[in-house]
Amino acid sequence: MPTQNTGITQVDRSQLLLHQHGYEIQQYGTLRDLPIVLNPSARSESCVLVNQILADTIILYHLYKKHHWLMRGHTFYQLHLLLDKHASEVRS
Repeated sequence: MPTQNTGITQVDRSQLLLHQHGYEIQQYGTLRDLPIVLNPSARSESCVLVNQILADTIILYHLYKKHHWLMRGHTFYQLHLLLDKHASEVRS
């Protein structure tokens, strides 16, 4: 089956796509003035707490995946599956 000539070789597709930039929706650490009931100090505190939970969850996920591959011994397979299951539950 013939392929279209896009001018991009297979080697080019395997390279990182550098110099891509997205636009920033909201600068980190700032609050947008939205018409909701919570006052700015309550929203700010909520943002700090949610950001901490997000960071902790990401770290926990990566620790599960790290130890998922570092298992040894006769219980390797069972622990490998268990840690993989926990990692997928943390991610979802």
